[in-house]
Amino acid sequence: MSPAAQVESTPLPAPGHFPWLTAACLAAFCVVFGLEHHFAIRPDLRGQGVWGLNVPTLIALGGVDRHLLTAGGVYRLFTSPWLHADLVHLSFNVVAFGLAGACLEPLLGRAWLSALCLAGALGGSLLSVALNAEAVSVGASGAILALFSAGVMLSRRLPPGPRRARARARLLQVLIPSLVPAVTHLDGGTLDLAAHLGGALTGAALGAVLLGRWPREGAAVPLRALALAIAAAGVVAVGVAASQVERGYLRWQGLFSLAEAPDLAAAQQAIDQGPDQAVAAAAQLVTRYPKDPRAHLMHAMALERVARVAEGVKELRALLADPHAFDAFEPALAQQARATLAAMLVDLGRLEEAKFAADPLCGAQGKPAEMVQTLGLCAEATGVRSR
Repeated sequence: MSPAAQVESTPLPAPGHFPWLTAACLAAFCVVFGLEHHFAIRPDLRGQGVWGLNVPTLIALGGVDRHLLTAGGVYRLFTSPWLHADLVHLSFNVVAFGLAGACLEPLLGRAWLSALCLAGALGGSLLSVALNAEAVSVGASGAILALFSAGVMLSRRLPPGPRRARARARLLQVLIPSLVPAVTHLDGGTLDLAAHLGGALTGAALGAVLLGRWPREGAAVPLRALALAIAAAGVVAVGVAASQVERGYLRWQGLFSLAEAPDLAAAQQAIDQGPDQAVAAAAQLVTRYPKDPRAHLMHAMALERVARVAEGVKELRALLADPHAFDAFEPALAQQARATLAAMLVDLGRLEEAKFAADPLCGAQGKPAEMVQTLGLCAEATGVRSR
């Protein structure tokens, strides 16, 4: 018997226990999808499909495209595979991953299943970024196609005959349609063909390596140390990437939660019409853009116009207490809010509180600083250093 025939005729390992890793990954996909909705940005902007997520949310939570990657978002290569765009996207991937994982995990073990998934996800993300200029990519398709393509390669270890033919046919029934552009449209959105292809190529390459090193006799899966190394590196990378998402979330939330210029202009026009219209227009702006500090500042100033100064003070205090409220703006906006708060406190006769609020502006340049100096709230003007 030739060496090639011996390799092909050597049986795969007997199925083992319940595929716990596959089940854990499926649960993780569902939990992450729930978190996507919990931390959604701009819920007024609906995404495509059933329970769809909008693009700002996907970007803030770790989706990847070429611009985001080159702007310091390398971590997104490891977070985007855990995200899904809508319920249909999640459902298809859960079913496909479940089928592939339930088949391969008992045969190859958790180490190789992890290695194939992580490497396939990375390969899919990289090719997606390389071939797609602007589209934001999310989803576990790279990992899934890596499992299916590796399964096709490893099916050579089944004895020639109907069993091998059936196994390959079932794998190819998923693999081939996933790589055909004509069928890459789903529920109004477009699936990422590049990510599919990247995952499939990565899985085929690893499957070929594994097949070539598999002993001609015996059922032990080879290169387990390599699989463990890939899996360990991938797990560390995913953990670090998740921490980067957490650190950057508030910044993205602020950037994507800003009022657009026409909305601000319409609110300002209503405010200019009179005090009553001012409060209603500013309150509506705050409701629509709760993370935009300009909306809160306009609302506070509108409240002042109708002698509801105490309410305006409360709103500005809450705004200034948020350390990330002004991240997307030049310092002048925060200075304006602080100067406005100080002036309102003066109107209420709370001079010491006004001095404390104005203190960071004392010695600065610009109109807000001039405003608090004119009110006599700085030490240079009053001879008193507030603390």
